[in-house]
Amino acid sequence: MKFKRLWSVLQSHSPDTLLDGLPLLYWALKKPKCVALLLRVGANPDIHCRVDNDLCVSPLYSVEFHLRAAKSKAKQKIVCDILKYYGAHSIRYSDFCVVDIHLSGYREIVL
Repeated sequence: MKFKRLWSVLQSHSPDTLLDGLPLLYWALKKPKCVALLLRVGANPDIHCRVDNDLCVSPLYSVEFHLRAAKSKAKQKIVCDILKYYGAHSIRYSDFCVVDIHLSGYREIVL
């Protein structure tokens, strides 16, 4: 995501707008300047990012666990620092576990 394009999008859209099902902040995680812009204009630093059918995480979690991060470790650290400055937390919002239990004639799925 390029800074100028992001700036123009923010003129008419919320900083928490989704692009292809993920928040703008998720797409910006490789560029510290874009992350700073989004957070400065009010993006939620802990917005839910559904990166897979059964995995929903915060942007900081995405960076720390290399789900979406800059190639440069220096840029990655800057992004983490910016997110933390704006109060972000490293959160894994969802884990799904299915257990199939067979009990004498009964079949039950426990979530």
